[in-house]
Amino acid sequence: MVLVNGKNISQRTGTIYKLHRNDHKAGGKCYIGSTTIPYFSVRLCQHRKCWREGKDYQGLFQEGSDPTVEILDTYDFIEGDKDSVVKVRQREQDYFDLYKDTCINIR
Repeated sequence: MVLVNGKNISQRTGTIYKLHRNDHKAGGKCYIGSTTIPYFSVRLCQHRKCWREGKDYQGLFQEGSDPTVEILDTYDFIEGDKDSVVKVRQREQDYFDLYKDTCINIR
């Protein structure tokens, strides 16, 4: 908690990440995402669950093997602050643009 103008504000850290495979089984494709979940393993489990339920990750997930996780950026944000969310989405879009030729989840 941070005290700002007499109010307790919850400041947290988020992550912008890239999922990819080093073994080229996904054809060089990647997934760019962001999360505010403190433990990235929880977010990875959510991706794995979506894959098992049929979401097409274009080879990034395979039975018995998770993709490589690369942390691209971390950011501080104030929980519930709309401006913080906009800034994170803008930073995430920069990575979408950077990896536009290989990213499977372009917005």
